[in-house]
Amino acid sequence: MPQIVVYAIAYRGDVLPYAPIAAELARRGHEVTFVAPAELHPVVAAPGVTTVDADAGEMTPTGLDAYGDYCARWGKVASGAMLLPLYFRRLTVPRVDALVAAIDPVAEGADLLVSHPGAAPVASMPFERRGIPWVVADLFPMLTPTADRAPEGLVPFPTGSSRPARAFHRAAWRIADSAPTRWGLDERRMLEKRAALGLPTDGWHVMDHRLGPHGNLVLVSPQYFPPASDWGDDYPFVGFTPWTTATDTLPQAVGDFLAAGPPPVLVCLGTSAASAAPEVFDRAAAALDALGLRGLYLASNDAIARRLGDRPGVWPFVPVGPVLPHVQGVIQAGAHGMNSLVLGAGKPSAVVPVLFDQLWHARRHEALGTGVRVRGRVTEAKLRTAIGTMLDTRTVRSAQEFGARLDTEDGVANACAVIESHLAR
Repeated sequence: MPQIVVYAIAYRGDVLPYAPIAAELARRGHEVTFVAPAELHPVVAAPGVTTVDADAGEMTPTGLDAYGDYCARWGKVASGAMLLPLYFRRLTVPRVDALVAAIDPVAEGADLLVSHPGAAPVASMPFERRGIPWVVADLFPMLTPTADRAPEGLVPFPTGSSRPARAFHRAAWRIADSAPTRWGLDERRMLEKRAALGLPTDGWHVMDHRLGPHGNLVLVSPQYFPPASDWGDDYPFVGFTPWTTATDTLPQAVGDFLAAGPPPVLVCLGTSAASAAPEVFDRAAAALDALGLRGLYLASNDAIARRLGDRPGVWPFVPVGPVLPHVQGVIQAGAHGMNSLVLGAGKPSAVVPVLFDQLWHARRHEALGTGVRVRGRVTEAKLRTAIGTMLDTRTVRSAQEFGARLDTEDGVANACAVIESHLAR
């Protein structure tokens, strides 16, 4: 029986997209071990899937709450480059020994690793040492170099697909991969760990190894973001893999709230944005009150839920999948996991981005007409305007039509097919 290890750490949105893949691989008869933060084991558990604690320190949903202020200040600056010192220098590199020690026992006897891209440079070390291949399931195609466009946050000038434009885009990607970026990753300690494990270090660079040498796949719909012309068949877009619970039954209290009035607007910012911008919940509540609309607030943690006082419709965490059919629209941050659920449900969005990838998703909603981006400082007035645009007939219709298009895809099945093709090799 093939043994597959799935590895993901950090926010819920970094981990939950891999849970349906792990569950489906187990259903197909593979022996699956999911290495993830222990606090997420209850929500990623599935028949046939063994969960193992990643010993990730603060690289967990709860641990990262403490860095909300940093993310609020730097999350969208220079395409998110200033997050690298936090995620790598401060939270990953000092724990590289513990991270490798946690995954090393499950690498023994495994046939394949399937990893989150940001975690792959560390998670792959025990597998590389044993000659076991790994596949990266990428959530962030906006970070993959292409001559078609410049890195997010840089002005793509000259525009178009002309030879000068493509040359400019290549140069922009080289600048993005320059010495300051490498400093932010603190590669020295990573190289020391590789050397201690007997692994090659010459020419090794973290960003070069966020994708795998043996295979990759992208957990994004090609209808949502068309692949670049110079990305080959070894970087297939398989579709979204949104996490849903095993049951579509709503918690009793949530069901009672939904039944007590007209469909509400869901306010759910996800782990990162909730801790970075908790004031958005307050302003969203005021905006919805002013518009005479009900809100259902999933606050991510107890502290933010308490911040909203005794307002009805507030919970720290409820699985979003069963809630979405009952809401008019969603105020979200645009994080990958939440965004894929909202798109698949055909619901319009008002996107309040905090991190670089969320800004990218906000722009995609604008381009597709499925939502509206809230720009700059988030105020009650801006949210009132955004909610009005979100619930406009044209936006609602665009979201519904796009959700119907996504129904034609099965990202989980496609991802498993790619993974099994690598096993067959």
